[in-house]
Amino acid sequence: DRVTLFVQGREVRLRWSEVAGLYFRRVPVQSQPVSGLLVRLEWRAAAGNDTRDLDQAEGALTAVTAAGLTLDVPYVGPLTVPRDRLLRLKVEGPGERIVIDPTAHHLGNDIVSMPPALDPPQPEGGVLEQTFALVKVPAGPAFLALDVVQVSGEASGLPFSNLVKEGYLRTNVSLNGTAFDYLNRHITTKNEGVERVRLPIPAGLLQPGKNRVRFEQKGTANNPNYLDDLGILGMALEFEPERAPGAPAEREKP
Repeated sequence: DRVTLFVQGREVRLRWSEVAGLYFRRVPVQSQPVSGLLVRLEWRAAAGNDTRDLDQAEGALTAVTAAGLTLDVPYVGPLTVPRDRLLRLKVEGPGERIVIDPTAHHLGNDIVSMPPALDPPQPEGGVLEQTFALVKVPAGPAFLALDVVQVSGEASGLPFSNLVKEGYLRTNVSLNGTAFDYLNRHITTKNEGVERVRLPIPAGLLQPGKNRVRFEQKGTANNPNYLDDLGILGMALEFEPERAPGAPAEREKP
């Protein structure tokens, strides 16, 4: 029936009729790892066909029963989805997943509020850094998994692809001070909807203890401050099981 705030040591109470908006501050917190068979579940939260009732979660599949499917989900723990609400199950493969930043970021230099809008519309500039900690580095292949939108792709025929191929309008990625990839080469569409990209992390870049990932954008030759406005909507580390020499990766199988 009300919102209660503590402002400068004093309690302030507001009825809902007095509240124009309530906005929570986004603070990225690293999740505990989940491991096993990694999947994505999509389900309907209510009966009917309203698209606003669609929901999804990613995690490790821990149980399948006649009643439902149970996942170990980062930040949440066990989550059971009833079978009669389940719409889709996508198997990613065996591995371990650690979410290092679940919040949305807008890289670039322009406010983007018109459709397709970015969230948040206010840009954060051309540099984004995030730290995370590892107790140990798993032995298998490692990836930086990102949900991205409106990244200027490098594939031929896409807007700005010629500039990207020349090294401009790129979003370069480094880990612990070593550049190892850039987002644009993983994008083959106009990226108008959210896409998942996985950047292979070279062996030896990750270390036990504190690590730092950095995204740094590059402008054009004529205007270094002209940046690609894009969204990074989630950031995670994924580790695949160590495989025998010459064996294909699990996620490369048809």
